[in-house]
Amino acid sequence: MLRTSVAAALAFVCTLVAFACGARAQCSTWLLPAGSAGTAFSNSVLATTLAANGDLVVGGDFTTAPGAAANRVARWNGSSWSALGSGCNGSVNALATLINGDIVAGGTFTTAGGVAAANIARWDGVAWHAMGSGMNGAVTSMLTLPSGDLIAGGSFTMAGVAYAPKTALWIGGAWLPMTYAMLYPSMSNDYAGPMVLMADGTVVAALWNYVFGSTLLRWDGTAWQSFVPWAGATTSYSALLATANGDLVVGGRFSSIGTMASTISADGFARWDGATFVALPSTGGAPITALAELPNGDLLAGSHGWVRRCDGTLWSTVATTSDYVTTMLALPQGEMAIGGRFSSATGVSSPHLLRMSTTCPATAVASGSGCAGGGGTNQLTATSGAWIGNTFRSRATGMPNFGYAAAVYGMAPLNVPLDSVLFGALPGCFGYAAPDFLEVVLPMGGQASFQLPVPYQLALIGLQFHQFVLVQEHDAQWAFLDFTSSNGLTIKIGHL
Repeated sequence: MLRTSVAAALAFVCTLVAFACGARAQCSTWLLPAGSAGTAFSNSVLATTLAANGDLVVGGDFTTAPGAAANRVARWNGSSWSALGSGCNGSVNALATLINGDIVAGGTFTTAGGVAAANIARWDGVAWHAMGSGMNGAVTSMLTLPSGDLIAGGSFTMAGVAYAPKTALWIGGAWLPMTYAMLYPSMSNDYAGPMVLMADGTVVAALWNYVFGSTLLRWDGTAWQSFVPWAGATTSYSALLATANGDLVVGGRFSSIGTMASTISADGFARWDGATFVALPSTGGAPITALAELPNGDLLAGSHGWVRRCDGTLWSTVATTSDYVTTMLALPQGEMAIGGRFSSATGVSSPHLLRMSTTCPATAVASGSGCAGGGGTNQLTATSGAWIGNTFRSRATGMPNFGYAAAVYGMAPLNVPLDSVLFGALPGCFGYAAPDFLEVVLPMGGQASFQLPVPYQLALIGLQFHQFVLVQEHDAQWAFLDFTSSNGLTIKIGHL
């Protein structure tokens, strides 16, 4: 991949800062009800996942979603809630989205969509399907792997026909055991808690036992390895988060945490940086039950009675809640879904689900159209928002097999025919941004991905810049053929 220099990227960022000098927007974070006034979930929201198209899917104990009957699982398309068939006849404790877009629900139920399904089932967009003969106990957590396989955890000892205490792997249409072997001391009263996928491809999972307390284990693709030893009956690791920089954040009820090599004091909140644990600000004794990461890297945590934000040093209260927060999920446009057992939050009557939003959203609006090249129609989309303190990412599709793709960033929008300024440009192709900065990459598999760091400068909030992709196409011998281009994006920098 041929990227432009870091110095060039920083030069454009400095241009943004200079252009925005003195233009600071005033932002506030606010909570939205999950539905229209007077509508709500009839009972707890316990799990969340994103559908393949970005819709929010929630599961729990409810039989009614805002404005719609929905048995324990429902879908939000950005404007209304709908059921997934006739849903499940018991609690949905965990949700996952498979690589093919299917939604998997796990919990304590015997049927899904009227089909016999023991505690786990799959929704293909039209109907529910059993996954083998299911589990003989509750499913409490699930995780989709990059391979497309699924890990399910819970209190079960059988998965399908396989003896699989507490965790099992769904692969090739069948369940396989992921045995803990000698890593845990009891077969009864255990259950697998939260699980996260780390940047190195390993999985970290919590395991709880009523006598021995909690432990953290790590799956390397072949076997579970001890990570954090058993820590006593009063200990729990109830929330895990893999951060964007590759760290692991652990929340729960503990006074110390560590590996066999070293242990530190920490009041229910700690970060693993790949080498050691570091204590994070004390929770004041309330165990963290849900974690999420905000676009600028701040941590969002939920417990019984509150949702708080942590910048790594200090806590600030986002909301007070009437009961436990059980799940948090970042939504595509920068909002945060917050679900739980609460019936109110800081005076907002929205039982069991809230959306945390901002008056300064990060947006990316498409304009114009891409033209066709050897790889198809060039199409540019934003894959993450331009939030201060984060990285704006975009992806171009329809790229040629041979050639270069240059993301053109500019402060001013354009609508210039390429063939009027570039020899070899195809007619009907346009440039949509002034060429203040170029990021050049080699396309792979018909795609090209781009990224631009946005510094944590409050003056940037609300600033707009523009982007399109200029494509230089070659033949198989790398002889120049032509120039084409994508549609344009108008990007606004936000703050949550």
